[in-house]
This record gives sequence, C-alpha cells and structure tokens, in this order.
Amino acid sequence: MSVKLKEELLSLAAAEALAKIRHDRNRVSPNLRPALEHIEAHLFDPGLDVNSLKRACGVTNRTLTQFHAEVGETPHFYIKLRRADTAKRLLRDTKLQVGEIAELMGYADTRTFSRAFNKAYPMKPSEYRAQARREADSPPMGRDLKSIEVWRLAFDRKLEVHEAAALIEHLRKLYELDAGVAPLPWPTDGEEYERFTAERAWRAIEDQPREEQLAAVRFQAKFSTPAFFELLREKSREAGRQDRQRGLQLAELALASLEGSAEKLGDRLPDLKARGWAWLGNVRRQALDFTGAEEALALAESVLAPPGQRDPVAEGEIYLYQACLRQNQRRFKEALELSDLAIRQFRSTGDAALLAQSLVVRANVNCYSGEPSASVDDLTQAIEILKGHNEPFVLFSASLNLAMVYAMLNRYELTAEILPIVKPLALGLENDLVRHQLQWVEALVAEGQGQLQKAEYLLMSARSGFIAEEETDNAAVASLELAILCCKQNRHSDALRLAAEALPVFQALKAHPDAAIAVDVLAKAIASRTITAAEIQQVRNGLLRLKFAPGTDSATEDG
Repeated sequence: MSVKLKEELLSLAAAEALAKIRHDRNRVSPNLRPALEHIEAHLFDPGLDVNSLKRACGVTNRTLTQFHAEVGETPHFYIKLRRADTAKRLLRDTKLQVGEIAELMGYADTRTFSRAFNKAYPMKPSEYRAQARREADSPPMGRDLKSIEVWRLAFDRKLEVHEAAALIEHLRKLYELDAGVAPLPWPTDGEEYERFTAERAWRAIEDQPREEQLAAVRFQAKFSTPAFFELLREKSREAGRQDRQRGLQLAELALASLEGSAEKLGDRLPDLKARGWAWLGNVRRQALDFTGAEEALALAESVLAPPGQRDPVAEGEIYLYQACLRQNQRRFKEALELSDLAIRQFRSTGDAALLAQSLVVRANVNCYSGEPSASVDDLTQAIEILKGHNEPFVLFSASLNLAMVYAMLNRYELTAEILPIVKPLALGLENDLVRHQLQWVEALVAEGQGQLQKAEYLLMSARSGFIAEEETDNAAVASLELAILCCKQNRHSDALRLAAEALPVFQALKAHPDAAIAVDVLAKAIASRTITAAEIQQVRNGLLRLKFAPGTDSATEDG
C-alpha cells in the first residue's frame, strides 16, 4: 500500500480523536489550550511527549496537575489514549498490518505500540482486531455504503458540518464508488435539518455549568427553536428515568429556551409554552412535588392559546399529565375523566404514541381504584399501537402492567405467555429498576405455578434491588409477597419479621379507605403474632390500591 494511501487512511481514522481534542480544548481554562493545540497538531509525531509539551508550550508541573484535573487524564496518558482511539479504527476498518499502524501512530516499533495500546485498552492490538472482526456485521472499511454510513454517523456527533461533508466525499472518491450509487442523504432543509441543528447547538453547551446553559438558551437565537425545545424535552425524559433531578433540570432548560423568543416563534409560542409547563408539571410529579406539579399544570392551562386556535396535542398533553397527577393524589374519578379526554384528543389528532400512553394511564387508574379487569382492553390496545412505534419504555410498561393484571386476576397462564415479550424489552432498556420489576412478575408466575423456592429467590432479588434504588413502597409490597411465601412454607417467624418491616412504609402513605383498613388489619395481625398466608394475601390485595404494579406509578414511561 502506498504511503499516500496510508496517510489518507490515517486522516480518516483520526478524525474523531482530533475532534475530541478540539472539544476538550474549548472547555478547559485558557492556559491549557496551547498544550491541547500542540497535541492536536503533532499527535502522531514520534517525538510528542510531556517533555516536548514543556518545551513547545511552556508547560509547568503545576500546569500538568491542572491538565489532569480539568481533562481527566494526565497529558502522557491522554496522548496514548487519543492514539489508541485512532489505532482502534485502523485495526477494525483497514487491512494495514499492526507494524504499519504502529509506524503511523508515531511509535518506534510494534512492541512499544502494543504496550501503549494495552495500557489504554486491556488487550493487544491483534486481539482487538480479532474481536472486532468477529463482532462486525460487515466487511472491513471498503467499497460498501454501509461502511460510509457508519463513518457518517460518527462524524455527525463530533465534527462541524463542512468537515464531516468533506470527509464523506473524500471517502467516496478514495474507494471509487460506482457512479450510479445515489448520494447519502445530508440534512439541508426541513425537520431533519432543524433537528440536526438543534443537536449541534446542544452539544455546544452540554458540558457547561447550569447557569451558563440557562443564559445561553435564554439569550441566543439559535436555541429558540421548536426543534431545540423538543430535543430538550426528549433528553429530560431519558435522563429522568435514571436521575429525576437531572430530568427536572432539563425540563426547566427546555422551558427557558422559549423565553425572549416571541418574535421568532410567533403564533406557536403559546402552545409551546403550554407544553413546556405541562411537561415540567409531569417531571415535578415524578419527583413527588405534587404542589409544584399542580402549579405548573395550572400555568400550562393559563398560557394555552384560546379555543379554536390552540394546538390539540398541547391540550391533550395537559389532560394526560393532569390525569397522572390525579392518580397519584388518589382522585381516581377525576383521573379517569381526564384520561378519557386525553384519549379522545389523541384519537382525533392521530398521535399514536400519546394515544397509547393515555390508554395505559386509564388502565392503571382502573387498577389503582380496584377494577383490574377493566384495564385489560386498554393495555392490549396500547401494546398493539406501540408495536409500530419506537417507544420501548412505554411498550415495556404496558406489557409489564398487563402481565401484572393477569397475575392479580390469578390468570398465571396468560402472564406466562406475556413474559417472553416483556423480557427482551427489559434487557434492551438496560435499566436496573426495570430488571427488578421483571423479577417481581416472574416471581408471581412461579408462585402461581407452585414453584415456591424459585418465587422466593426472585422476590428476594427484586426486593434487594428496590431497596438499593430507594423504591421503598415497591420493597414493602415485595416484603409482603415474601411473607406469604414464608407462611406457605410454615416459616411464620420469617413472615412476621417481613410483615413488620413493611408495615411502617404503608402506615406513612395516605391510603384509600379500603387500603387503610388493610394496614390496620396487618398491624393487628403482627401484634397478635398469629399471621397466616390468607390474612397477608387479603391485606396485600387491599394494599394494591396503593401500588398496583411495581415501578409504574404514572402508568406511562414518563412516570
């Protein structure tokens, strides 16, 4: 292979590593920027090391310490890591020999390169190449469109538009693609371009302190777009599943992006603000700030455009999130009325994903209010709608809830039929709480089938997980399930201990009257130390008015 071609391959493979250096350069203190500029310009020079940085940029030992603190790695390891990132692409996507790659990376020999690569990643270069080839779905980087698409997606997130476009075009010419191949799409106008621009704008401030983010979205025009607002709402949903506080911050940032944009957004502003306040209300509800949720939802109604001019989706979202709040407040009649309004609204707009969420809300309200059989049709319909949409969290919630409803109705054979659908959804979400929810339902099926030891193991695992996630009400109900199993196995002392651990949690909740009676029955049974499986089962059924299904407090993936 010619030297020129090797250099071309290095240029392509190094693009993301160099973009990472530029990204770090833009976020560090000004006195560190010359060092990062020097690293970017000389990354593959054989003589690049800490000493050369000191000579070229006047770097001191104090600067080295500051570099480590702000960038996260020492300059020595940072250079090795960026070289290793580039080497990974060459190992994976080209046929260059390891020795040729070592030379391109600036190392004196293969052994030195291998040792440096192994420090950055726990394997030898040859081992990484073998693993990458085994996992690859397509041949090494070459003449196929799929390879180019992979590179394009990588560049989209790291490079400026003109840089990425130039590299893609260069790659096309380098491999002499057939003239008849249609060009890859590049966002130039319409919704796709607006979304692309919004993502670039977010990346520019993503790592900034919160105060700087707020100032940017309030006063810079590029952030005052519907696409940027929608992007932050999506990110709020995603982040809130793991960190409710982070979800709240992003919801507030989304709303702040609409400030000072009346002239730019025109007639769309009232409905966007209504959706922003409605979403903020929902996120506050998730964080159990019901007063704050009530205030935000009231503001959403107040800023909505007049009847006949308003966006029906904005109006429907207000109904939906109000229904979730009323459910949390145990105001089930109002929750049902509001979910009916949301369903009617989204049927008329044709918004299938929001319609499915509204159906799940109504189903859960019925379960909370003691009518689980009334929820089957809504959940079944929601699942069918969601199969054609990219809403994995909502689909998981609806499927899990249906499985739980069948378990509540002692239809364990139907629950067992749904589990093969629920399991891959849970694994795909990569969420610990989701995994514990699945274990709970599996335990109910095992118990219903008489597999008590299996059910106990699954419940203990789920309960430990709920405790670790600080899901105290879920952990308490799981304790009651375990107490029932202990009674069935004549381990009454264990049953009493588990029931006693759960009791304070239920006493602290504001219960439906029937559930309050159940809590009182449980307290008396514990005091008399004559508890039975049938008694706990009766109490558990009453307490399901407090918590009908694990982790589905809002009945949708937004909750």
